[in-house]
Amino acid sequence: MMSKMLVQLKNCDLDIWLVFQQQDLKPQYYSFRWITLLLSQEFPLPDVLRIWDTLLSDEKRFDFLIHVCVAMIVILRNQLLEGDFPSNLKLLQNFPPMDVQIILSKAVELSKRKFLANVWATNKGKTRDASAYILTGVASDLIFPHDLASSGRAPESLPSNSDAVFTYTVNSAPFRCNRQ
Repeated sequence: MMSKMLVQLKNCDLDIWLVFQQQDLKPQYYSFRWITLLLSQEFPLPDVLRIWDTLLSDEKRFDFLIHVCVAMIVILRNQLLEGDFPSNLKLLQNFPPMDVQIILSKAVELSKRKFLANVWATNKGKTRDASAYILTGVASDLIFPHDLASSGRAPESLPSNSDAVFTYTVNSAPFRCNRQ
C-alpha cells in the first residue's frame, strides 16, 4: 500500500515526490502508522470517525485510504518543498491539526482525477469523451463508472445544465461527466 501511495504521489505532484526521493524520505517513516491504524493516531476522535465513515462506506475503501494519505501530503506541499529531511519527517509524523473536510475533499478530487485519467487511458483511440460514462455519487461524492449502453441511455441524453454536468480536462482531452 505504501508503494501505491508513492506511485499516486508521483502522478499527482511530481515536485513533492522528487523532494522525497532527494531526501530519501521513505513512506515507511511516516505512512506505515497512517495506513495500519487507519489514521486513528493523526486526528482527534470525531475526525477519525468522519474519516472511517467515509472509508467504510466506499467499496474501494483501501484505494480511498491511499487518496486520503496522498491528500494529506499534497495539502502540506509548500512546507514540504521548503523543508529539509528532519523537518519534513517531523511534519509528516506529527500531522498538524486541520479541518478533516479539507483533506477528504482533496482526496475525492484525487480519486476523480485518477478515474478520469483511467478513462482517458482505456479509451485512447476510441473516444475522447467520458460522456460515455455515467458517474454516480457514493460515499462523499466518490465516482464510479457505469457504461451507458448497458443502461439503455445514450450519451446525448445527458442533462446539459451546469448543476448536473461538470467538465474536466485530462491530458488535453475534455471530459463531460454526469453527476447523479
